[in-house]
Amino acid sequence: MTVSEAIREVRKVGSIRAENGKLKVRFPEPERARLEPAMETLRHNRETALQKIEDELESVLKGQAIELYLADGDRLFIVADEAGAAMVGERRGLVYTAAEVRSVIRIEDPATVAEVHRWKKEFDGILGEVKKP
Repeated sequence: MTVSEAIREVRKVGSIRAENGKLKVRFPEPERARLEPAMETLRHNRETALQKIEDELESVLKGQAIELYLADGDRLFIVADEAGAAMVGERRGLVYTAAEVRSVIRIEDPATVAEVHRWKKEFDGILGEVKKP
């Protein structure tokens, strides 16, 4: 069974998502035995599965933009990648790529998320990952 097939099998009866570098899988307990081959494939190919699930956001957004209106009257755009950010034609501080969205949703504190957005907007920033040495 391929990783893509395993993901599809899980999604037929449950859900699967990438969160903080881990696969989060939910399905009804009666389906456990039937899904064991899919789960085994995902266990042995975790990195590939994580990448496939993360890449889905980019593929869904390719060539499109989602405009969100925030409670304070502010707005932002979500796009697939840097090419999508250029396509929107707005200041880069108002545009989030899929990779930036994944970074922000890892932040658990809403006040910190708001602060990140304020700084991104003020300085027309691009969010990146800082890798520990």
